[in-house]
Amino acid sequence: MSAVGISDTQISVVVIDDDESFLSMTEAFLDNYDDLSVVATTDHDSVLEAVEAGTADCVVSDYDMPGMDGLELLETVREADSSLPYILYTGRGSEDVASDAISAGVTDYLQKGGSRDVYRLLANRIRNAVAETRVRGRAERYETIVEALGYPAYVVDEEGEFRFVNEAFADLTGYSVEEIIGAEPALIKSPEGVDRAASELGDVLSATGADTARFDVDILTADGEAIPCRDHMAALPYEGEEFEGSVGILRNVAAERERERELHQFQRMVETAGEAIAALDAEGRVTYANEAFHDLLSVDADDIVGEPYMAPLVWKGDDPDPVTELLARSPPATRTFETPVAGSDRRVETTLSVSRANEERVVTAVVRDAGTIDDDLDVDLGARVLEEASIGITLTGPRREGCPILFVNDAFCAITGYDREDVIGESHNFLQGPATEQRATETLRRGLDEGESVDTELLNYRADGTPFWNRVEIEPVREEDGTVTHFLGFQRDVTDERMAVREASRHEERIERLTSDLSHDIKTPLSVAQGHLELLAEEGSVDPERVETIDDALDRSLELLSEFRTLVETGASVHDPAEVDLDALVAEAWGSAAAEEATLSIDEPGQVLADPQRLKRLFENLFRNSIDHAGADVHVTVGALPNGFYVADDGPGVPPAERDRVFDSGYSSRDDGHGSGLAIVEQIVDAHGWGVEVTGSEAGGARFEFTGIRLPRRLPSEV
Repeated sequence: MSAVGISDTQISVVVIDDDESFLSMTEAFLDNYDDLSVVATTDHDSVLEAVEAGTADCVVSDYDMPGMDGLELLETVREADSSLPYILYTGRGSEDVASDAISAGVTDYLQKGGSRDVYRLLANRIRNAVAETRVRGRAERYETIVEALGYPAYVVDEEGEFRFVNEAFADLTGYSVEEIIGAEPALIKSPEGVDRAASELGDVLSATGADTARFDVDILTADGEAIPCRDHMAALPYEGEEFEGSVGILRNVAAERERERELHQFQRMVETAGEAIAALDAEGRVTYANEAFHDLLSVDADDIVGEPYMAPLVWKGDDPDPVTELLARSPPATRTFETPVAGSDRRVETTLSVSRANEERVVTAVVRDAGTIDDDLDVDLGARVLEEASIGITLTGPRREGCPILFVNDAFCAITGYDREDVIGESHNFLQGPATEQRATETLRRGLDEGESVDTELLNYRADGTPFWNRVEIEPVREEDGTVTHFLGFQRDVTDERMAVREASRHEERIERLTSDLSHDIKTPLSVAQGHLELLAEEGSVDPERVETIDDALDRSLELLSEFRTLVETGASVHDPAEVDLDALVAEAWGSAAAEEATLSIDEPGQVLADPQRLKRLFENLFRNSIDHAGADVHVTVGALPNGFYVADDGPGVPPAERDRVFDSGYSSRDDGHGSGLAIVEQIVDAHGWGVEVTGSEAGGARFEFTGIRLPRRLPSEV
């Protein structure tokens, strides 16, 4: 007999009968079937032990037995396992016994017989009962997964009726699951909402459409309430021209809509108030300013938002400015003060008040015109503003050859790393270098030649040679007749902002690429499952091999979803790396990924700065890749490089022609490979800003070299 639990095609049957001769014959007949593993017994306790141990897939019991009849035994078995198939196989074929058996909840009832046909029927009854129980269990498991998502989910069939909804969907709509199943979407949507969903689904099904659709729709509840939601919808996988239906997930966006409405109302109130108003964050930076504010202080929205509120104003004295002083108070109060406007002859009065929004402190500034400044203070205030401004400021002289720099403030020196005396007299373009774009320099040159304002970004170089992105704004200073006497330049380091934009774009492209790959890859296993389900329906019986195929396809789908999530999570940039001891981390990764026959050599790889968990995942994937392609007895070596480390094995290696493709998602040299392991490795490398190259090892296997890695700094006393 085969061992219990080898696969879903193997069925362990416990047969109990007080007639040993009949029991022996039953065992002999059932043992002729390869998929049935039979345990024959006359002892009730043996049956219960098998059930409680979980080694029984089905119980076949006689009815009339001493001590405990078949229905009494059923009651005891049900207490241990309420879903275990239980077939009453009895020689007492009366209607009373059959009625009692059905009432007691037996899975099936069959009258004994000595012919081979009866035992063939018994074997089929056993298979059907076990297969139905297993399919029901899998369905419950997948339904549990959908329920655990927490979002309302639905499936609509090809006839336009709900085939499945989860409890979250029922809670959202106010209808029960039973009320929704079989109903049309018009139950919970207006005619316009139904038409919109049909239109979006049509786009998905079109040859040029996307795989999924996302659109806003109002869900009509049982109480008549309209709840704004965002529907993420896709078509169920299908082959040929037979559309199978759609699947979707809803997200309640009522709070988001309400917040947008409140913000719109607030903005309209502020814009039409007639007062100059600005909002500041807890650090005193401007987050919003209305048109009246821009006009009063002569600043553009792009110039003031994100900057300290005091930037366009002048504050004298050694005490903290009013914004800083107000935010430091506990509890905060209202503060009113007057200040000059930088570069202007006007003064303004500011009233600051502090409130809370979403547990954060928000400062509101109401600004009024307070008249003009005496002429004798103008020059002094202007110079002070230029000197103390938080952005780099330069003054150049166009009437001199090369338009040399005549003045720089401290902020300019801090940005560029140059001392003031090293800069004065230099040409205005001395920060440019080999990678500075010609288009940007031409924009600057044209503005200087024509005496026009310039606003551009270009790559500049600091005193130590490191590059940085510089937001340069130049304004001409004119005499009354319009002659340009000087150029006032404003410099701001925007490297971090550009890096953030590039990272966001890279992350979005990666998500789109991975989503496309997932949509393509998951269609195959889901199509396999769909096809076999249709065959099961046509055949009218449950074929265990088909059930196993369906289960494998669904498991593969879940595995693809897990790999998709891992690829997304591992691709996010590492902003706060930690010091990692590679010796210890490699050993830990080897312990969780390697086969028993595989061996590892660690050649002093040292320490690096990295995300420990993602770096461990990198090593685990490389080790599994070596074992998958080189065998369970592979030998792997991890060693140091001048600016990184390498991982090598003694397997068959990677052909040179394939080395550029090994990191592609879905690439695998094995028929049963998934192709995500090395894609995850590349994601982790990109997230750290490293480089990786595939070469050949000294033993003829594969060698992965990781370079551009930051090493922990060491004080002289530690070296």
